[in-house]
Amino acid sequence: MDGLLLIDKPAGPTSHDVVDRLRRLFGLERAGHAGTLDPAATGLLLVLTGRATRTAEYFEGLEKEYRFTVRLGVRTDTDDLAGETLETRPVPPLDPAAIESVLAPFRGSILQRPPAYAALKVAGRRLYDLAREGRPAVVAPREVTIRSLDVAAWRAPDLELSVRCGAGTYVRALARDLGEALGCGGAAAAIRRTAVGGFRVERALPPDALRGRPLGDVLIPLDRALAHLPRIALKPEAVEKIRHGKIVGSDDFAEAAPDGLADHAPCRLCHGEILLAIGQIIPPLPDGPPGRQVRPRKVFL
Repeated sequence: MDGLLLIDKPAGPTSHDVVDRLRRLFGLERAGHAGTLDPAATGLLLVLTGRATRTAEYFEGLEKEYRFTVRLGVRTDTDDLAGETLETRPVPPLDPAAIESVLAPFRGSILQRPPAYAALKVAGRRLYDLAREGRPAVVAPREVTIRSLDVAAWRAPDLELSVRCGAGTYVRALARDLGEALGCGGAAAAIRRTAVGGFRVERALPPDALRGRPLGDVLIPLDRALAHLPRIALKPEAVEKIRHGKIVGSDDFAEAAPDGLADHAPCRLCHGEILLAIGQIIPPLPDGPPGRQVRPRKVFL
């Protein structure tokens, strides 16, 4: 079956471990996740099954929300409490105004250096593999987007925060950098992912709660899971074009295409209730046909 499972990942197993558990539980031949959670992290993990595994890229770019706790006064080699302590420092007295003055510069577009222990690859090697070999790589800071960053609770030395951020943001790195900005160092003590795009952890189930339940009862069909992509309805005669990977144009559309389609943007190509493919909007050519054209990229027929 093709679709999306919303899993509330427990602390301990890797994201890959969770997928393996579900693969065995439901007898899945193909399964994968869209967006890794650290072993110590909990919360929403998107697990794709069947042909939906080919669509991971359309979920990985969605904004994410987290609730996390920064343990102030400590620096570790992994930027969380699972790592080796490198230094401890006293935590200064902090009031709401002092905390807000430090949080403000972290909102918007910021430059962030990934943790030394991360799945990011450098020259074909994972950062965590290089770090474990005693050869941590120096990675240039990358631009990430912090949509919101707010205090949930302050009980020294723990600062609990909520964040909404763009793809590629490392919460452990955010905890580290906030600690440095406060002058005492910091490391992530707890991380919980609460949302990915429009999917929320309140709708997710822990892996153990799925035992004995039919997959169809908990699986979100692929077309509905991809509802964040614009939908283009096609005429019946266009189905064969999609089957053979041919470009379709406005003459093939069963109804007007949605407004605001950007060049190169992904979209769903459907006939009735059937998801035929994920397509990509083609920029209009000077000598090409009028109207929008779409090239199929992931065909499901």
